[in-house]
Amino acid sequence: MALKIAARYSWTSSTLLQLGRQKLKFCDFPSNTLEIKALITKNTEITRNHLTPEIALHLITPACPLWKAQLEDCPFNDPFWGFYWPGGQAVTRFILDNPAVVRGLSVIDIGSGCAASAIASSKCGAKLAIANDIDLVAGTAARMNAALNDTVIEISSEDHFERNEMENFAKHQYPWDVVIIGDLFYDPDMSKRVMAAVKKWSSMGALVLIGDPGRYAFIELTKTGSQGSHDVPCLSLVKQYPLPEHSCLENNGFSHASVWRLS
Repeated sequence: MALKIAARYSWTSSTLLQLGRQKLKFCDFPSNTLEIKALITKNTEITRNHLTPEIALHLITPACPLWKAQLEDCPFNDPFWGFYWPGGQAVTRFILDNPAVVRGLSVIDIGSGCAASAIASSKCGAKLAIANDIDLVAGTAARMNAALNDTVIEISSEDHFERNEMENFAKHQYPWDVVIIGDLFYDPDMSKRVMAAVKKWSSMGALVLIGDPGRYAFIELTKTGSQGSHDVPCLSLVKQYPLPEHSCLENNGFSHASVWRLS
């Protein structure tokens, strides 16, 4: 299966599990930071060809050999950080266009991947911008992308959707002012986990911004949320952006990506 298929979100959970079991790779050894950086540099290109050209990113593009490589030839496990997903592009564009949303505040970009939203938050004056991703290689890519853009961000790898984390937050004031969620509503099970978390964070006073191109699992939640369900907080559409033509082709034909907030 070609890596270009990953950019269209057609990797299934079983495929990802199979890939993860193939062999130990660099993301299993976070101490090899220099080797990981070398691999990222070798297998990506620096590009601004997206909705936020103000931000340069190391990405896997059609010009990269990995774009057409077989899974077994990929040196990384699940390199989702190598793609700038449409929901992430939309919410990052929104931050750049509306810097007051994050200025002077603490911001966390959960499931940050390439960390564009955290980088944009730093550029726009956030007092603290955190790129959070459970993939340790994503953390290295985030640092490299931040350096490309002369920005300072923090990196974390905690799984903020774990039950223990949720229970801990229920006892204390939520530590961030703004929570960014991009492209995490990719299947029903994950969507339920994410929504349970963001509902809690929103109730504690955090502004939750969600970027999504209209995936089925998320759209179903917006329908429920608009009806005032007790299980789903009310979702309000903030902004919709047309995607560049190449992004449409790379993402199952999605033509737009939207930013939503909880209220």
